[in-house]
Amino acid sequence: TPPEPAVTCVEALPSNSAVLVAAASAVPWRAHLRVVAAAATSAAHAGTMSLPSGLAFGIEQIGFQNRDHRASDHAFADVRAVTVDELVREDLGGHVPLVLTIDTEGSDALVLEGARTTLAR
Repeated sequence: TPPEPAVTCVEALPSNSAVLVAAASAVPWRAHLRVVAAAATSAAHAGTMSLPSGLAFGIEQIGFQNRDHRASDHAFADVRAVTVDELVREDLGGHVPLVLTIDTEGSDALVLEGARTTLAR
């Protein structure tokens, strides 16, 4: 049994992360799964970003590159934007999970840039 969760899921959209947290708490292997409500990015973009909240689960129409776009029919919430390296260091106590899933919202290059140290391990 690993000392830390073996699988970590990073999800930026508040409505999706809430559903994933609820689903993760119901699985028999929940002790090995962690859901982190955050946007993974590069160090240059770390901080917070505003993303739509209250969308139906699975609706993903605004990626990181469009974070300043505001649709008038959606409420927005500030979401923590963090590098994978920071997430591993601060949220996971330095433990690199066996599996890390990240909904990149089309920002794969930024996420990989922010994961250099973790990937080197």
